[in-house]
Amino acid sequence: MLLKRTLFLLLGAFLCSTSAVSAGSASATMTVTATVIATCTISSGNLAFGNYDAIGTNATAPLLGTAAISATCTQGASAMVDIDAGLNPSGTGNAQQRRMKGTGTNYLAYNIYSDSSHSHAWGSKTSGSTVSVTGSGGTTPVSLTAYGSVPSAQNVPVGAYTDSVAVTINY
Repeated sequence: MLLKRTLFLLLGAFLCSTSAVSAGSASATMTVTATVIATCTISSGNLAFGNYDAIGTNATAPLLGTAAISATCTQGASAMVDIDAGLNPSGTGNAQQRRMKGTGTNYLAYNIYSDSSHSHAWGSKTSGSTVSVTGSGGTTPVSLTAYGSVPSAQNVPVGAYTDSVAVTINY
């Protein structure tokens, strides 16, 4: 019994001390690639002008409003933000006037600008231009402001006027 136990222990020690024998080795190179693509998302708040007083304040002064726009792009991606002429434009081609629609055939003209001085119309279809953005990557958005203006002295009937514009990011 003692002999059996000793042989068993010696065999275990031998097996633990031996290493695998290799006949040789070879290696290869694996190329690893990925392509980071340019991608962007965009969101926009509403442009709510409030009350237009055609015979009071807004008889001589425009009604102003703002809306926040947020664009997020892949780091280094270049993009252009455009705002279309809306659902009720007058005119054709690249010289369309944005209009909010009231009841029947009543319209209230307005425009959207990329600057607070209301000198740069925003939109390629409204005699304006697009706004460029460059992505900072991650989830850090580029914040933009749309500056709206309803021109003064519009003779329109009482009622609610609405429009919808598409804010598009092209990258």
